[in-house]
Amino acid sequence: MLPAQPTEKDLETLYTARGAAIVACEAKRRLAVETYAGEHADEAAWLRDLARNPFLPKRGN
Repeated sequence: MLPAQPTEKDLETLYTARGAAIVACEAKRRLAVETYAGEHADEAAWLRDLARNPFLPKRGN
């Protein structure tokens, strides 16, 4: 929250805090996207292996 008459320092502090929040949010988003992609890549590889060798254990077993 800014004071009624913010100083340049007030604005810089707010701008810096907002920038840090954006960077942190982007890092969390990137991690979520990479995790999602990795999970689906693992599942696709497992399905390819299962198609080649039907004697592999089924999912959840």
